[in-house]
Amino acid sequence: MKTTPSTKKSQKTVKKVTGSDASNGECITVPLASLNPADDEELKSIVTTNLKNLITKHNLTQKELAHKVGYCEAAVCRYFRGTQFPPIDFLFKLKKLYNISIDDFISRKIIEPIQNTDPLEDEKRRLQEIVELSLYQKYCGTYIVYYLDTSNYKGRDFNTPTESLVYGVINIHEVKTNLNKSKFESIAFLGLNNRKEAENIKEHLDSLSSIEEITDFVYTYKEKLSHNNIYSGDFEFGEKHAYISLKHDNIDRALIVLYRVPTNKPSYIGGLGVINSGSKGREKMPTAQFIAFSRFPLSLSAEEIHHELLLTYPTFKANAEIKELVSMFKNTYLAPDSATSMLSDYQKELMLKVCIEDHIKKIIAQNMDRYAKASERDDSSWYHLLKYEEKKRIQITNLIAD
Repeated sequence: MKTTPSTKKSQKTVKKVTGSDASNGECITVPLASLNPADDEELKSIVTTNLKNLITKHNLTQKELAHKVGYCEAAVCRYFRGTQFPPIDFLFKLKKLYNISIDDFISRKIIEPIQNTDPLEDEKRRLQEIVELSLYQKYCGTYIVYYLDTSNYKGRDFNTPTESLVYGVINIHEVKTNLNKSKFESIAFLGLNNRKEAENIKEHLDSLSSIEEITDFVYTYKEKLSHNNIYSGDFEFGEKHAYISLKHDNIDRALIVLYRVPTNKPSYIGGLGVINSGSKGREKMPTAQFIAFSRFPLSLSAEEIHHELLLTYPTFKANAEIKELVSMFKNTYLAPDSATSMLSDYQKELMLKVCIEDHIKKIIAQNMDRYAKASERDDSSWYHLLKYEEKKRIQITNLIAD
């Protein structure tokens, strides 16, 4: 039998000079894919410093750099914060744009920062960082989330609102890195069919005071589950939105997008956004749906919450269509000399029926199933509902205390 010799794939490498090897003038070559900033704080510090100095030198913002290299702002933000090492194609685009050496860029601080001699600018930047950190911290905490079951095929879901509603719990917390920087992570229990179970998980997480305790609880709870539905990931801000990126082993990914609310309240109490993930039905299908957050359990019925999550009905104005129908009606029934005057009543009704059906089909095609958008009005509506629930909850607590 003829055998084909195995082909060893070439692997891109980088040279990394460290400690005694540097003194001997030797380089250690390691695979680029194996470089993990979580395992090498020195490497992470070098790359983040070079990135920050690069945009300072070229008078750019992170958003502008993301646009130039063709990456989303959230990904570039992770590279700047050191929570993720930039991929080789990102570094290659920096090389083409700014004539940098990739080897030097990840091994030593090659771009010296421009010294800002204006103390007012320094103070302004420092205050902006404090405000940004404060907003991140306002989102920290544990939320119950509500969304709808997507395991059935489209158009074949006959479940009641109570049966359709699915629950989850998401915790956002602050973590201090070795560089004395803050990053924000998330843990989620998703796909819970029992409302009381979600409330119990939230209550337990609220009682924990450290990341270590939360981690221990997650692993303990994971062992008790008959199915694994625990996700973990990061929490980040973009210019207008908040992003929770979650990972469930190699089985599923989820991205939750919420509004970035510049609240003057001590904490963010909740909002309404969208979640993209894989459906957990018989077949794994890409799914986009609405999801609602609340910092406290709601007394609303399943039917009421279900109604708040139904945002897909389009609104439109039929000005042109109604003018055409009125004109057609006048020509058919009120104009004796029109071409339709010789038609029978049945033929006239049939003609109007076809015209109306064509308009309805056109409107549906233009407005339905193109996207699922959680508008600011939807988010505001959910927020005011939460405020009403919070007020009611406080009143009940006060009555019990009295």
